[in-house]
Amino acid sequence: MPISKDLFDQEIDEQIIDFLRDSPNEAFSLEELVNSVGLTVESMKDEARLIERLGDLESGRHIESRNIHGVLYYSAV
Repeated sequence: MPISKDLFDQEIDEQIIDFLRDSPNEAFSLEELVNSVGLTVESMKDEARLIERLGDLESGRHIESRNIHGVLYYSAV
């Protein structure tokens, strides 16, 4: 049975936030984060869509990101 796009996004958001909050002293690259929550870039249609979701979470002050040595890392706020 299909689910709404909003529910789809909400589920992914919760997985990402929960994972990062469970590791409060660590930050993860996009690839590490995707692998750790059991997602694939393909499941998000493309990497740009996933980065958009992460940007929304960052705007909502749930997560933060930093570019370190050319790699973007994400962590819980």
